[in-house]
Amino acid sequence: MPHQERCVEQFEDFCVVTQSVRAGIPVSVRVVDAQGVPVAANGRSSA
Repeated sequence: MPHQERCVEQFEDFCVVTQSVRAGIPVSVRVVDAQGVPVAANGRSSA
């Protein structure tokens, strides 16, 4: 997906709940494709 990195970054930037929770506890975001292969983690593309 050509825009996957941007999508993950925008999710992390605009997800109010994630940002609020991060203030108190560590939060990791991992995105996988339909086969379960990681494509991004914490806004960084694995590709």
